Amino acid sequence: MASEYVGVHFESEVSLDGRALTLGGDVALLNKIILGPTYTPAPPVSATLHVIKTVINDNGGTAVPSDFTLQVTSTAVSPSSFAGSAADVDVTLDTGAYAVTEPVVPVGYTQTGSGDCSGTIAAGETKSRTITNDDVAPQLIVNKIVINDNGATKVISDFPLFINGGSVTSGVVGTTTVGLHTVSETSTSGYTSVIGGNCATDGTITLALGDVKTCTITNDDIVSVAPPAAGGGGGGSYFPSMPPLIDVF
Repeated sequence: MASEYVGVHFESEVSLDGRALTLGGDVALLNKIILGPTYTPAPPVSATLHVIKTVINDNGGTAVPSDFTLQVTSTAVSPSSFAGSAADVDVTLDTGAYAVTEPVVPVGYTQTGSGDCSGTIAAGETKSRTITNDDVAPQLIVNKIVINDNGATKVISDFPLFINGGSVTSGVVGTTTVGLHTVSETSTSGYTSVIGGNCATDGTITLALGDVKTCTITNDDIVSVAPPAAGGGGGGSYFPSMPPLIDVF
């Protein structure tokens, strides 16, 4: 008797979604019901991120890529947190959304990412992502204050200001370098001079990456008095001896 099932054909719509499809099992008849075959999807095909760390030290910084911790957020990420490397770190992850971050940006450095440091990745796809840190030069502001409460008339521009001997303008932010610096001014007769703010009284200050510091030099006019004249006569006004100005140059 000829089988009524001769020429049986199987059709199936299977969404692979990045998975291989394995066909197995035997076809059997049980009460005219076809049993098998079975479809077994293989494990998901992973994706790969090449994560690269770049460090720019052009303002006195000394950090290296391994000083920075990077993190990849997704599903089945390995490794998910790791020290940066200029040669790249290969990270495997499942398909779908991901994000590459630097949870803590060290003081004195900015952080930027090249490419899409977040997005989606497909099965079997490989993407490279770079996170760059650049050291930030410190800034120093010198403010001049002039007090004329005893008849003097000088103004801020009458007091030349300097950082390490280089001329600066009062109140203007100046970008400088990491390390020791000295703020000073040209001595001016008839005024006292006091250095303060973030500077020591001798005008010195040590700056670190990313610092924004302000030093203040205050000049106050001195009361003029009449000196004793020869023979008991009167005399013109004069300024008494000035205390020494702090000037390291």
